Amino acid sequence: SHEAGKLQAGHDFGWGLTEDKIHDLRLRLAPAREVILEVVDGMGEPIPDATAGVNPYQYIPPARTDAEGRATFLMPSSLDLEYVYAFKNDFGADYHAYVVPPNLRGDPNAKAPEPLMGPIRLTLDGVKPIRVRLTDAAGAPIPDAMVYPWFLSKQDEPDTLNVSYMASHFGAKVDDTGEAVIDWWPHWHDSIAQIWPRVEGDYAFRKGVYDPKRDDGTLILALDPLAPIRGQVTLPDGSPAIGIKIIACGVGYTDGFSASTETDQHGSYEIKVAVNMAYLVIASGEDTRGVKLASDPKTGFAVLANQTIEKLDFQMRPATRLFGRVTVNGKQQANQRVLANQYGTDQKE
Repeated sequence: SHEAGKLQAGHDFGWGLTEDKIHDLRLRLAPAREVILEVVDGMGEPIPDATAGVNPYQYIPPARTDAEGRATFLMPSSLDLEYVYAFKNDFGADYHAYVVPPNLRGDPNAKAPEPLMGPIRLTLDGVKPIRVRLTDAAGAPIPDAMVYPWFLSKQDEPDTLNVSYMASHFGAKVDDTGEAVIDWWPHWHDSIAQIWPRVEGDYAFRKGVYDPKRDDGTLILALDPLAPIRGQVTLPDGSPAIGIKIIACGVGYTDGFSASTETDQHGSYEIKVAVNMAYLVIASGEDTRGVKLASDPKTGFAVLANQTIEKLDFQMRPATRLFGRVTVNGKQQANQRVLANQYGTDQKE
């Protein structure tokens, strides 16, 4: 941006970001698009000091509404306005989505709703707070953490709003008793809500599921401690393999987990993982001559609560090179992305 944001440029890569696209990117500054949000209560009265924002996935910082309940944003005119939102403790939350519904995104004729001209009104007309109790597996409170919702889902909007992009704004702090209250949770949210914790220490990162028809305003989110996987990694000659990357990927019934580490100067490693999941653990790296190394994966086992996995060892060997050509109708195709995926054995197998 330039001239206090009056000139801006932007490009949305979506999920197709690659290094070559970054190198080829050219941006041209142009007059910014002005978006005015107007936040009111259920009686139509302005709400000052509410948090309001646009397109949260693009990390455009939110702003506070003024005395007239308004907040003004400048954004690149080359980017679509897709989401607007607002919330305030004790008042509620609201959003509008200007996107094609997920079930119609394969239809080339489907069109997203157009934002209204002029100020866009958001109405905060009541709350049904969610009280979250964050504990360890034994029921002891986990203080000094944060909890935040994943999505908001409103029946008359074409899509959900992913608020996890702005977790630090939408989240609630956990006090010394292990409790946090999401005071702005809107009264109209009658579907299941998924609540994530953000906590320091060796706890598994897993979401809680709040059902407004069952949970009556309170969610108890108990976190299991991480469990260690330890082992030794050696080179083809049997000497310790230093700096080898270890990746552990777990699959549970509802969640997944991944973590990585590297072997130390003795070829040893320890990696802490979420429990009650089936795991795939792989090792890869290079020797001192730059030769790429690989090893047979370790899979077909689960890590359970209060369990330590010892002696999950790897014997490295020169990696196998996969190569070939990509052709369409006999013509070689340049700059095509080729992926090789490795899968483990899940709990059903």
